[in-house]
Amino acid sequence: MAQHDTKPTTSPSTALFIMLNVLGFLLLIIGLIAVVAMNPPHWLGVGITWFAGVYSLVMAQMVKRRPVTRG
Repeated sequence: MAQHDTKPTTSPSTALFIMLNVLGFLLLIIGLIAVVAMNPPHWLGVGITWFAGVYSLVMAQMVKRRPVTRG
């Protein structure tokens, strides 16, 4: 007899959505920690970190909203 998985698998788009959200929030928190820890803050690095975090969150929303196509 063949073995069948009883647990539902996570689709690749859902996994990408979760990964992008985690990365976005992590980058925003790292930027906040950098602002608090540095005296004076290196605003170029903090700005790039915050931009990458917000970009990741926006891309996660775009991945979530795109239509599912079966190939």
